[in-house]
Amino acid sequence: SLVLMSVFSTGYTVVTMQTDPVFMALTMGTFVCLQKQWRLPGALLAGASTAIRIQGVATGFASCAWILVSTWREGRRPNRGWIWRGLLMAISGSGIMALMAYYAWRFGDPLIYSHSHGRAYHHAPNLMRILIPDGRLLMQSIWAEPNEGLALVATLLWFALGHRAGLARFSAGARAFWYTLYFGIVGISMVGSSDYGYGGFSRYAVTVFPLFFAMAAVMRRNAVVLALWLVISSMHYYNGSMCFYLGQLHPERLQRCGYARYFRSDELSREK
Repeated sequence: SLVLMSVFSTGYTVVTMQTDPVFMALTMGTFVCLQKQWRLPGALLAGASTAIRIQGVATGFASCAWILVSTWREGRRPNRGWIWRGLLMAISGSGIMALMAYYAWRFGDPLIYSHSHGRAYHHAPNLMRILIPDGRLLMQSIWAEPNEGLALVATLLWFALGHRAGLARFSAGARAFWYTLYFGIVGISMVGSSDYGYGGFSRYAVTVFPLFFAMAAVMRRNAVVLALWLVISSMHYYNGSMCFYLGQLHPERLQRCGYARYFRSDELSREK
C-alpha cells in the first residue's frame, strides 16, 4: 500500500505546501486514536480535518460511522453513554460547523467557500453532471493533462475490485470508517468538480487511504499487474501530474518536463 501510494501519479503532493498532507495526517491520526479507543482525541482530530479542506468532511463522517457502529455492536448502553457518543459525533464535525458559523457572521454566507470557488473557476456543484456527463468535458478529462478522468476511473475500478480483501482484516468499526472515508472523498470531489472535467481529482485521490489497501490486495499475488501499474504510474507521475502542478506557470515548463525532448527547439522558444 505504501509503495503504491508513493508512486501514485500525484503521490508527490504528500510533501508539498498544500492542505493535502495535513488532511492525510489528521485522518490517519483519527484512525489510530479510534483504533486505540481514544475516542475524544480521535473526534478532535476528525473535527480539525473537516476544517482543513472540504474533503475533510469525509473524515468527520467516517469518525461518526465508527463511533455509531462500535456503539451499536457493544449492545444496549445507558442513556448517558449514548449522549456521550452523540457529543463525540458532534465534535467530529466541529471544524466545518465552526468555519461555516464564522463565514455566516463575517460574510453573511456560510457557503462562501463553495460560491467563491465556483465563481473563480466558472462552475457549480452539479450532481446531474455525474449522471448525465457533458461529453466534451468527459473527453477532455481523459486526454488533457493531468488526465483527471483516468484517475477517477482508476479510483473507482481498483476499489471495486479489491475492497473486500483490502478491508477484510479490519474491525467492523474500522471498515465503517474506511468505507465512509472512500465514498465521502470520492463523492465530494465528484460533485464539486464534475462541472469542470473533474479538475483536481487526481490530486484528491492520493488522500483516499482505502484505495491503496484495495489496490494492494489485488496486486499482491500478481507480480505482472503490480509491475505494469508501477511503470505506468511512474511515467505519468514524471511526465504528467508533477510537471502540470509544479511547472504549469514556469516559463520553461516544457524544458523541465520529461517529454521536453519530443518538442523542437523553436517550439520551446515560443513556450518561453
